[in-house]
Amino acid sequence: MVPAGIPILFSWSVITASLSTKTDIYEFIPERLQNPFTFCILWIHENIFTQTRGAVFLMTFCQLLAFLGNISEHLALETASLGRLRNSKCSYEKNFKNVREIQLLVIVFNAGYAPVVYVLKMFSLILAVLSGFFGIRCFSSKFSFASFLLVCFFYYMVFYVATFGRAFSVPSRIQALKTELVRNVRLQAIGRLEGKLAEIQVASIANVGIKVGIFHTMERESTPAFINFVVNTISSLLITFR
Repeated sequence: MVPAGIPILFSWSVITASLSTKTDIYEFIPERLQNPFTFCILWIHENIFTQTRGAVFLMTFCQLLAFLGNISEHLALETASLGRLRNSKCSYEKNFKNVREIQLLVIVFNAGYAPVVYVLKMFSLILAVLSGFFGIRCFSSKFSFASFLLVCFFYYMVFYVATFGRAFSVPSRIQALKTELVRNVRLQAIGRLEGKLAEIQVASIANVGIKVGIFHTMERESTPAFINFVVNTISSLLITFR
C-alpha cells in the first residue's frame, strides 16, 4: 500500500496546490516565468517549508528545556563552588565575569524565547481550562470521554509546572551567587576601597528572570497563580453553563 499511496499522495498534493485559492509565491512572479517547471520548484519549496515546521517547533522546545535545565544547574554549581572556596583566595575578576555572562545569557534567551514561553503558557492554560470544563460537564453522560478529558486536564497542569519549574528559581539563584561572591570578597585580604568597589560591581548585576512575553517574568508564585486561575475559570464556566 505504501508504493501505491506515494503517487496518490503526490497527485493529490499537486491538484490541491494547483486549485488552491490561497495566495502563493507563484502568483506574484511574472507571467513569462509561470510554467510547470517553476510551479514544481515552488511547490517543492512550500512542501519542505510545511514539513519542517514541526521539526523546528520540536527543536525550539528542546532547546528551551535544555537552557532552563542547564542555567539552573550551572547557577547551583557556581554557588556551591564559591561556598567551598570561602576560606581560600579566589579570582574575583573571573567569578564576576562568570556571573555577568550568566546575566547576559538570560537576557539573550529572553530576547529570543520570551514569545515562545508565552505561547506555551497560553497553550497549557487554554487546554487545561477547556479539558477540565468539558470533562466535568460530560462526566455524567459520557463517562469514558469525560475521563479522557480529565486525564488531559491533569496532564496540562503538570506540563506547565514540569516545563517551567526550574525557570522560577533563576532570579533567586543569581542572588545567591552574588551573595557568595560578595562574601568571598569580604573574606579576602584586600583594601576597604577595593572591597566597596567590588560590592558595587556585584550589585549592578540584575537578578534577571525568565520572561513570559514582553512584560511578565516567571516567579515562584506563578504556579499557584496559574492553578488558581484555571480552577476559578472552570468554576465560573460550570456555574454559567449549568
